[in-house]
Amino acid sequence: MAIMAKDRYGCSTRKRKGTCDNATSITRAQVEGRVLASLEQKLLAPDNLTAIAALDVKITRILDQIEDGVGDASLLHRRLNQRQEERAALSLELETLSSGTQEPLVMPDLVAA
Repeated sequence: MAIMAKDRYGCSTRKRKGTCDNATSITRAQVEGRVLASLEQKLLAPDNLTAIAALDVKITRILDQIEDGVGDASLLHRRLNQRQEERAALSLELETLSSGTQEPLVMPDLVAA
């Protein structure tokens, strides 16, 4: 893929050698939109939502052990903090993606390279 115009991408062979008759091009905004949509789809996939549910189950089990007085309390508190941090990080990542407040995708300046 090569920059064909200010904000358009197309076949690099067509641009560099002129031997390709593929005149199809795509705007930078369309490329960015497709990339972000793909990332969103993958991050909001059932596997990621399942990961949150699994962390919730682990947190609940640890809390049950603490309440029941089973196991080493300091170890359980460390594990609880770890699981809560994991869940918070994953939730924040998913929330940021779904709210549209993520950093904009910066495309490299291929002309200057």
